[in-house]
Amino acid sequence: MSQSLSKILVHAVWHIKTTSPEIEKEDRYDLYGYMFGVLETISCTPICINGVGNHVHLLFALSKTHSIATVVEKVKTSSNKWLKSRSKYYEDFSWQKGYGVFSVSESVCPTAKRYIERQEQHHAQIDFQDEYLQLLQKNNVPYDINHLFHD
Repeated sequence: MSQSLSKILVHAVWHIKTTSPEIEKEDRYDLYGYMFGVLETISCTPICINGVGNHVHLLFALSKTHSIATVVEKVKTSSNKWLKSRSKYYEDFSWQKGYGVFSVSESVCPTAKRYIERQEQHHAQIDFQDEYLQLLQKNNVPYDINHLFHD
């Protein structure tokens, strides 16, 4: 083949450190916009970003030249620095080291997008830990419960 082509849709999720201040509601829109821009600069096509005060979900098309680990590290590092520069409130802000990443087929992309867009309503009924366990189980991701929710 003379051309390299790909379309890999990714649902990524990560949480703040337990010692971190939560992301204020009034700052979330700007944070997600910033993350959108970071994805675009590394040739990942952002589809949807949303979350609540203690975690974030991203849906994007993975660049054909970057690994998932590189993309997640870039978005987390950049957004962490950006949020800290926003106000004194965030001087101790930090994301947890880990993350969850799940493949999304083109046929269920609209469903995944809707799920991410409705995070606030969703979390009126379920906390992050239960949500994350459901995502891991739904995607058959092996995990050690003793190491899931520690900084």
